[in-house]
Amino acid sequence: MVVNKKAQVGPGMASRTNSTQPLPRKKVSASPLATPARPSTPPPPLEPIPLPKKKAKPKKKAVKKRGWPFPDRVLVVFLALFVAYALRVCPSDYGLQDPVCWGLAKYRTGVVDVRVVEHPRVRPVVEKGAEVLRPVVRRAVRGVEEFVEPRYRAYLKPYVDPISRYASVVTPYVRKGYTTVSPYVHKGYTVVAPYVQRAYGFGRPRVVGAYRVCARRLGELRREFVDPHVGVLWIKVVELSRGHVPPPSQAPEPTTTPSEEPPTKEPVPTSSSAEPAPTSTSDSTPIEELPTSEPASTSDPALIEEPVQSESTPEPAPTTEETVPTSSAEPVTTSSDSESTSSAEPSSNPPTVSDSEPTSLATEDPVSTSSSSDEYDDFLADLGIDFDAANTPVSSTATSTSFTPPTEVTRDPAAIASKRANITARHATWASQLDTLAAARAATVRTNLSRIRSRAAAVLFGQAVEDEETDFVGGVHVSKLLDAFVDEAEKLVGGLEGWWKKEPKDGERGEKEKLEALVREMGERVEKWATRVREDEVRECVVASREVKALAQKAQEDLGLDYAWLEDVTYDDWQRYHDLMRGASHPFFAFSY
Repeated sequence: MVVNKKAQVGPGMASRTNSTQPLPRKKVSASPLATPARPSTPPPPLEPIPLPKKKAKPKKKAVKKRGWPFPDRVLVVFLALFVAYALRVCPSDYGLQDPVCWGLAKYRTGVVDVRVVEHPRVRPVVEKGAEVLRPVVRRAVRGVEEFVEPRYRAYLKPYVDPISRYASVVTPYVRKGYTTVSPYVHKGYTVVAPYVQRAYGFGRPRVVGAYRVCARRLGELRREFVDPHVGVLWIKVVELSRGHVPPPSQAPEPTTTPSEEPPTKEPVPTSSSAEPAPTSTSDSTPIEELPTSEPASTSDPALIEEPVQSESTPEPAPTTEETVPTSSAEPVTTSSDSESTSSAEPSSNPPTVSDSEPTSLATEDPVSTSSSSDEYDDFLADLGIDFDAANTPVSSTATSTSFTPPTEVTRDPAAIASKRANITARHATWASQLDTLAAARAATVRTNLSRIRSRAAAVLFGQAVEDEETDFVGGVHVSKLLDAFVDEAEKLVGGLEGWWKKEPKDGERGEKEKLEALVREMGERVEKWATRVREDEVRECVVASREVKALAQKAQEDLGLDYAWLEDVTYDDWQRYHDLMRGASHPFFAFSY
């Protein structure tokens, strides 16, 4: 059945005119995009809308950056003073008399020069840095000598010198106190020394005797409690080192005879303790006895003698016996005739087995032996030795290795004598070189000291050919210090009468103080110049002593290990070795310490 689709029909024609009731129409507003006509009068200005006032928040105060705390400041000041003191004192302290200079020198020679500067990664950097810094240091030193030191003398030295004056004032009191106290200290020492010596002589033998008694008693205790365990361990070690270990003890099979068996029955033959089993180890394998403490069945000597006697007993026919697998060190017996076979005499006939007497020893001996073996295994386990890991059966064809303790290497007298002769000859060569170098440097030092002192005398009397910077003290030549002192003294003496008239009471005291200050200042100037001359002399001695000390160190480096490995080295040999550095024959070594 087909359904026809209806065609859509549109609406009919309608009138275009309005109806009798017109619809309201809204006037379309003008578009804002259109260009409106310019108004004739400008619009009134807009009044600002009043807003509520907000409370102004107070501004946060800026956080001030805190400076260094007080401990850091104190530390920085202390380090600065320490560095300044070291730079001021240590360059001229050639004898290392000052503790600070001595400590810095030891730190340099023991740590910096050995561990830091000589490091393969640091040494190239240090050498390059030294090449770059050397000119800078020279310019800095020159600038200090030209600008800093004169200003120090002009402005700071007047305040530093009174400190030395105060020290000179305090020193006499300290010395006086020392001289006052030292006799009492010495007297007390002389009084107490005899009592101390007497107490030492009284107590020393008793202390030594008590020590010997304690040592002897401790030795006895060691032999009683420690040596048995050490012996057990040593036997175990020897067994393991020979390449074979006794098999573990196995529990024997129960072979008890029934008590209700009629006496008319024939006895069942079993293997006695003296008969070797066919499956046991062959005669080539040695049978060893484990060292144990005395078991409960030590009253029967057959337990110890049976493994040894089993080698001499003839082997019976295999058709008339039943074999029981047992270990070679633990015999198992089931016959009632074991008491008769446990005698000291070996029997040549095979033992007979009877069923009339029950056997108790055969069932108790494996238990006691296995318990003792377990005790040893527990003891070894407590010590950390794994005995079960090595407890494996060894085949009958295994051969035992011999254990030979190491023997001490015999000394060859000829080789020792040759080695000693070589070391002695080298030692003599080094000693002669040191003596030669010391004598040469001594002559050089004498010449240089004579030259320095001759020039100092010439400078002091104004006869020097060429003046140097060290010849001036406070801007005045050394030879003119006395003239300057005389001029100032004349000025003071010339005005003495006028000052006396004006100040009859205090004039004399003021003149004395001024004269004393003038004399003290003159003495300080002369002492400063003499100190410079002394430093030059010490420098010459130090240079010479360093060369001799370097040669002595080289000699000790060459001979030290040889003396250490010499078999018959003596105390005198080491004394002669240390004499190379002690300076017994080198008088200038004292300046290098």
